[in-house]
Amino acid sequence: MNFGAFLKPWALAAFTACAGMIASTSAGFAACGVVDPANQPVPVASTHVQPPYPEISKRLGEKGVTFLRVEIDEHGSVMDDYVRRSSGSDRLDHTALTFVKDNWRWHPPSTRCRPIAAVTEVKIQWPD
Repeated sequence: MNFGAFLKPWALAAFTACAGMIASTSAGFAACGVVDPANQPVPVASTHVQPPYPEISKRLGEKGVTFLRVEIDEHGSVMDDYVRRSSGSDRLDHTALTFVKDNWRWHPPSTRCRPIAAVTEVKIQWPD
């Protein structure tokens, strides 16, 4: 049945089909709660804060950029993270790894209306 024939254009935009069911969606969200149309993990902004800059690194003038590869589970938590490119300081890299794993969260992508694990990249600038 073509529901579009019975709904006004503005009402049709308020509904989407998902797994054979009609689900209401709000602006910015696609079917099944997927936040990003590219189906990538989306950061939970309140958790994505700069890791604390270690005091000893401040005194030693350690600087650089740590690039991490982060594996995210279907709940949006970090399963594992790896240094993809070092800042040049083991201390800064370790701080980034630990802080991101313990504190950062994402809205996971989904497939067939179910959240799935994903991989993303993270950049930490020292100092920020």
